[in-house]
Amino acid sequence: MNRVHLYFLDSILVFTILLYLNFTPTELARQGVALTVALPTIVAWVAWRKTEHKVAAVGFALCAFGVFATANNPISILVLWCAVVAVHVSLGKRAAYVYAGAIVVASFLVQLKVQAPVSKVALETLAGAAAAAAGLNLASTVARQRWHEAHQQDMAMARERERIAATLHDALGHRLTTIGLSLDYALRIPDPDKRDSEIAHARASVSEALHEMRATVRAMKPAAHPDEDIESALSHLAESFATTSLDVQFSHASYAPQAKYSTEEQMLMLHFCQEALTNVLRHSHATKAQIVLDRRTLTVTDSGIGTTGPEAFGITSLRERAAGLGGEITTLAHGGIDGGFRIELHLKEKS
Repeated sequence: MNRVHLYFLDSILVFTILLYLNFTPTELARQGVALTVALPTIVAWVAWRKTEHKVAAVGFALCAFGVFATANNPISILVLWCAVVAVHVSLGKRAAYVYAGAIVVASFLVQLKVQAPVSKVALETLAGAAAAAAGLNLASTVARQRWHEAHQQDMAMARERERIAATLHDALGHRLTTIGLSLDYALRIPDPDKRDSEIAHARASVSEALHEMRATVRAMKPAAHPDEDIESALSHLAESFATTSLDVQFSHASYAPQAKYSTEEQMLMLHFCQEALTNVLRHSHATKAQIVLDRRTLTVTDSGIGTTGPEAFGITSLRERAAGLGGEITTLAHGGIDGGFRIELHLKEKS
């Protein structure tokens, strides 16, 4: 599960723990209570962030109550918000509501214990209820974001399966049907020359079918190792086409300073190149292709026939992803090598 959207809670927790250590009453600080509570809280949070296990969530939720009970600053309620999120993610919505209710009850009991006036008890209890409600709202927001991300990934995978299925059906399936018909026809031809010609045609179709299959399989392979930098990843992507009929070269503009890219931008760049080169292999009849990285522009050109036909679904999908990151994809039907196709990914310039 992608946990990037929880990074902001890391910052909130660190900030709150620092305030907690700074504003803990002197007597408690001398007794080491602050560190005794803060350190397990941080450890429990790290454990939960790495695993999102139920036990880790419960452990952090208990530590959060410890911070709340010993803090000398109302901002410690933020730790309880983080705990509500952890409980909601790992144990479910119902458990989060139970935990939020425990926050309200704890606020009420603390005021009774110190024998606060009725007005103070009511005020603090209402404050606890408001804090619990805010925590539940934050947890619901995180849950919706996680669902949205998972849904988007599922939709992308479904569209990719449909595209591959359509490619196999329309290209490979059609060619195999043609081969079968040619061989059946060859068996019925009495003239040896015509029979040999039909068999030769079938063999040519077999080669074309193998070419289509290799292109489809190549498109399904991972674009790069997750630990690679973008230049190495693009270089290895180019080299991976050595097993095909396409000679792919990668180059980095020597005069351009090396740019920095976010993780999302790097993934987009890799998928852009993979999709572009797969289309070249399938449709362009090209023998050469080039990948050129020039700061925040990535270009793929080929030596094929160029194209003015409809855009492939994969490129349309990438165009939407690029727009989501503030970039764009442009094409030039005959702007490539010797009049071949040219496609460029322009990432948004960093300010």
